[in-house]
Amino acid sequence: MNCRAVGRMAVAGAWLLALLLGGSAVAQPSATTLAWEAMPPLPSPRSGHVAGLVDGALLVAGGTDFPVSLFEGGTKTWYADAFLLPRGATAWQRLPDGLLPRPLGYAAVAPDGARLLVVGGNDATRHHADAFVLTRTGDRLARTALPPLPTPLAMAGAAVLGRTLFVVGGQVSPDAVEASRRVWALDLDGPSAAWREVAPLPGTGRILPVVVAQAGALHVISGASLAAGPDGRAVRTYLADGFRFTPAAGWTSIAPAPRPVVAAPAVAWGQSHVFVLGGDDGQLASQVATLRERHPGFSRDVLAYHAITDTWTSLGALPTPLVTTTALRDGDSLIVAGGEDRPGHRASTVSRATLQVTARAFGWLDYAVLAAYLLPLIWIGKRFSRQDDTREDFFLGGRRVPWWAAGLSIYATQLSAITFLAIPAKAYAEDWTYLPGNLSIILIAPVVILFYLPRFRGLQVTTAYEYLEHRFNLAVRLLCSAAFVALQWARMAIVLYLPALALAAATGMDIRLSILLMGVLCTVYTLHGGMNAVIWTDVLQSFVLIGAVVVSLALIVAGTGGDVGQVIGVGRAAGKFHMATWTPDATIASIWVVFFGNLVSHLVPYTADQAVVQRYFTTRDERQARRAIWLGAAMAIPSSLLFFGVGSALFAFYRTHPGLLNPSTPTDATFAWFIAQQMPPGVSGLVVSGVFAAAMSTLSGSINSIVTAIITDFTARLGPPRPEAAQMRLARTLTLVIGLAGTASALVLATWDVRSLWDVFLQSLGLFGGGLAGIFALGIFTRRATAAGALVGFVASAFVLAWVQQRTPLHFLLYAGIGTGAAFVLGYLASLASPAAAVEAQS
Repeated sequence: MNCRAVGRMAVAGAWLLALLLGGSAVAQPSATTLAWEAMPPLPSPRSGHVAGLVDGALLVAGGTDFPVSLFEGGTKTWYADAFLLPRGATAWQRLPDGLLPRPLGYAAVAPDGARLLVVGGNDATRHHADAFVLTRTGDRLARTALPPLPTPLAMAGAAVLGRTLFVVGGQVSPDAVEASRRVWALDLDGPSAAWREVAPLPGTGRILPVVVAQAGALHVISGASLAAGPDGRAVRTYLADGFRFTPAAGWTSIAPAPRPVVAAPAVAWGQSHVFVLGGDDGQLASQVATLRERHPGFSRDVLAYHAITDTWTSLGALPTPLVTTTALRDGDSLIVAGGEDRPGHRASTVSRATLQVTARAFGWLDYAVLAAYLLPLIWIGKRFSRQDDTREDFFLGGRRVPWWAAGLSIYATQLSAITFLAIPAKAYAEDWTYLPGNLSIILIAPVVILFYLPRFRGLQVTTAYEYLEHRFNLAVRLLCSAAFVALQWARMAIVLYLPALALAAATGMDIRLSILLMGVLCTVYTLHGGMNAVIWTDVLQSFVLIGAVVVSLALIVAGTGGDVGQVIGVGRAAGKFHMATWTPDATIASIWVVFFGNLVSHLVPYTADQAVVQRYFTTRDERQARRAIWLGAAMAIPSSLLFFGVGSALFAFYRTHPGLLNPSTPTDATFAWFIAQQMPPGVSGLVVSGVFAAAMSTLSGSINSIVTAIITDFTARLGPPRPEAAQMRLARTLTLVIGLAGTASALVLATWDVRSLWDVFLQSLGLFGGGLAGIFALGIFTRRATAAGALVGFVASAFVLAWVQQRTPLHFLLYAGIGTGAAFVLGYLASLASPAAAVEAQS
């Protein structure tokens, strides 16, 4: 088989297909709007009320109304009553008096899980500073006091960011002619709860701002400033500006709203959108007394702000214009209850909205292209099944794999579908801060070649863990091999599940179908062809996934206008090419955290992961293995630049066309959403093939390496001698069982609500990844380390890392280094404390 020719044909075919089937990504419109339906109306009209979901039930309490029309001399009335609409109910329940401490309106209200936080507010005579929590247990609602604000405040905005409640702006008294700029924060989980003042809002103070926590930041939009008029009373100026706040970076400006949205209900949607519903733009504020009951009402326009691209789009219209009320997120829908529909008039309407997205489905041509990629993989497996007569053939490709094929296989194994989708998403949502970490892999290659490879190849081992028995003892070998098997099995489920989840969210492809296609086909060709099939399909998949990324980048740039300079200019203006944060801070992605953390993270698979190390043993000799390692590491440089480039191009595309985003699509699925909606039919099938290629190259390596570890380190080492034919039957049986078990695990994740338990499982296993690398380093770089010390270091590193994760704010990129370092240092110290330290035999 001339696999160089296969690779050239794959890339050429990718480009030809892109040109024949459309050639460029055109901004294909996807209709996104809110579909509204009526819910049971409030028992009486209200605005400025407390509203929220309390343990799943809709609560409305307090608020104001004009029982007699404002324009007929009526006065505003404040209420203290409360009503509840349990989920599924068709009528409101009036709650016993006393839930609110007094008649209350215009308080700052923020949801906090199943409870509701209420701060400040006013009644007919004054503003208040008290704050409290509303909770529901069964049929009983309760009010629990929070520390009062340092100052009375009404018509402020509030939101919970992380575990901190922020209160922004407002008015300190009914006759105040200046709005507040102050921002108050309350730690909801702190041991001593007390309000603290943080950096004030930039610009002018304001009342009735939109305040929403989204994408890790507090967003403050619009509001009205106050100033004394000719009669000494406050006069409003309607604002459209906006600001973003994080505790680390403080305040920054964001794109202003298309118009003022004073007192608009708003809600965070998805991972990066804010929906702003209606609002008062002030256009008719000076004509209220003239228009009276003929006032057409406030704006009905629904606006969507996207926090990543810093853009605004339209999202349809409200059925009724409403202000001074709250928008509530309820699963996949939002609810707006009551409010002021025009000056001096309250509404009793309650409406629920769901997001409707009309999107292009993954079509027959896409499936045909995907099938055209998948079917040859089965042929490759069958092609090599006739050559796998021995364990060395099945596990090591007969040690006759060309160095360039082994190198591409190392590269493909390390590049999972999660990486294929997540790196562009990271660059799209943030910047290039993580690129230096990806490039650091090139520094690992000489370390592996100089220190590890000679030991591995000199012993002619099949698994890396055989070296550990030679260096330490059998117990260390078995423990580390078992840890590897558990880690790889868990990884298999995630490698299948996460890309299938992203594809399902973006393309509509059934998540179970994606998992089955990848899992079953990968198992089949690995079962038939062993390591030869794994490596040669990796070679094909390397060309497919690189071709898919190149085609994607070209089409994204074309869809943005076809000008690379424009894409770069948009990204540069938004800081998307920022690559290094120079600070000693170890809690953020500073340059040294990213570089050092990734450097050690790369050391783990290149030295202690059988799925990677096994490739070192497939070449004819050590010289060829060295070249394979260099190629696998070097491939990270152009591919990282491509993946980060795709992310920056995606940002430029969606900043130019923000209305084409799906607000419900997770950020990590943005690339998949573009593939499904903006690429021509057929080309999207090609790029989805790239996602499949990335997943299956990782999966096949995991399956074969697990089987290799089980047979070599356990059954062959501990069991009675078996004929070669019997061992081959066992190898193929285990390949089938492990492949299907990994596929079944991914299906369980997709079908059952076990993801939180799975997260705990993965975190527990992840505690040992760095320990594995630490034990190998202990054997390679020290002569006094003992088996007992290695075992102590391995176990102790897990406890150290668990403590670091739970008790310190250190950035997660440092975890691999901490685990590796702890295993090495503690293992060495334990060895020194042992009665006798073994000296490694020199070969």
